[in-house]
Amino acid sequence: MKRLFYGFVLVMLLMGGGYRVSAAADANGQVDPRVQSTIDAVDRGLGRMSSPPAKEPTVPSTAPDPAATAPIEGIESEPPPPSVEEEKDSSVIGTGRYFALVIGIDRYRKLPKLENAVNDAVAIGRILKDDYGFNIRTLLDKEATRDNIMLALNDLRRQLTEKDSLLIYYSGHGEYYAQTETSYWLPVDADRDDTTRWLDSQGIAVQLKLLTSMHVLVVADSCFSGTITRSAGSDISGKRTRSSYLKKVGEKSSRVLIASGGNEPVIDSGGKGHSVFADALITALSRPFDKVFTAEELMARHLKESVAGRAEQLPEYKVIRNSGHEGGDFVFVKKR
Repeated sequence: MKRLFYGFVLVMLLMGGGYRVSAAADANGQVDPRVQSTIDAVDRGLGRMSSPPAKEPTVPSTAPDPAATAPIEGIESEPPPPSVEEEKDSSVIGTGRYFALVIGIDRYRKLPKLENAVNDAVAIGRILKDDYGFNIRTLLDKEATRDNIMLALNDLRRQLTEKDSLLIYYSGHGEYYAQTETSYWLPVDADRDDTTRWLDSQGIAVQLKLLTSMHVLVVADSCFSGTITRSAGSDISGKRTRSSYLKKVGEKSSRVLIASGGNEPVIDSGGKGHSVFADALITALSRPFDKVFTAEELMARHLKESVAGRAEQLPEYKVIRNSGHEGGDFVFVKKR
C-alpha cells in the first residue's frame, strides 16, 4: 500500500509541482516526513527542492585584493624585499681572510728623511687590524729593505687563497723615469743614483699577478704613485642596487690602486701628524659611509675631494697594468 501511495505522489510530482503538498498532506496540512523526503529526492532529480538547501559556510579568501595591490598612479611603489637567494649571494661578501702588508719609511739611509710615513703606516695598520679584522705584516724604517719587501710578498703568496684579499700600503719616497715611463718605490736601502735596490712598478705588477688572492688593493702614498696604473674607466653612478653592485665586483678578481697623487710630487705633512692623504684615509676608514664598501667608493665618497681640497695633489683610483685584473674591486667589511 505504501509503495502505491508513494508511486501516486511521484506521478503527481511529474505532472506538476502544484499537486505536491496537497496530495501528500493530512487533514491538518502536515506532510508525512517520509513522504517529504521522497518529494525532496524527486525534486533533486528534477533540479528543484521544496525548501532551500543549507548554505555552505563562507571561507574568507586568502588571495590579495587586486585593487589593494594595484599601484597608485603618480606614486612609485616600494621595491620588493630581497629574495632568500639574493640574501644568500650577498652574504658571501667578505667571507675570505684579509691580509695587509704595511710599509712605512722615514729614516732613509741615503735619501732625505721623511717625517710622517711611519706614523701613517702604524695608524692605518691599527685600524685595519682592529676595525676590519686584517692580518697585519708591518715593515717600518730599517725593516723595509728591498729584500724584506720581496720576501714578505712571497710569504703572502704562499698563504693566500683564491677567496682572500690583500691590501698593500706603502708610505715613502717614490721616483719616476720619463724615458722609460716607469715609476719606482724606494726602500730604505735605496741609493739616489743606483736603481739596484729600487722596486719598479712592472716588478710589483708581476708579483701581484702571481698572487692567487681574489682581490689586491695597493694604497701608495708616495711621489709619482699614480703612474703604475692605467685608467680604470669605472663609474659607480647608476648602479641598480648597492647589493648587486657589491656582489658583482666581489665575484671578479681585482688588482687596483689608490694613489695619493698622479704623476706629481705629494706632501708629507698637512694632516695633524700625518700626510694629507693618510689623514683623509684614516678618517674615511674610521667613519665610512657604510659597513661594506669598495675601494672605488672609498675614493669617490671620501678621499678625492678631501685631499684635493687641502693640497695640490689629486688622488687617483686606477687598475694596475698587467696584473691580472678582471673587473672586480676590493671590498672592505667593517667589523666594528
